[in-house]
Amino acid sequence: MTQQEYQPKYRWRKTWPGKHDQDYSAWDGNIEFGRIFFERAGAMKGRWCWAGGYDPRIKMIVKPRSGWSETAGRATQKVEEHYEACLRLNGLLA
Repeated sequence: MTQQEYQPKYRWRKTWPGKHDQDYSAWDGNIEFGRIFFERAGAMKGRWCWAGGYDPRIKMIVKPRSGWSETAGRATQKVEEHYEACLRLNGLLA
């Protein structure tokens, strides 16, 4: 059985258009809440870094707020799950 690729719930766009072609930021309306990028060198070469971002409405953060994944889809999922967990913790999502 093959694992189906994660389908993002939020809008994703290049972090720096024209540069770093494998670096993307997540957006919920006008709030940027996370980022993924492909590591090209070092100990984590070939993996995707994911990181939860900053939302001014969120006062309490769920940890961990960053990590590494084997695929862009899984990294995307981790960012979105982290964001929604933070929203729930702060009473901003049912």
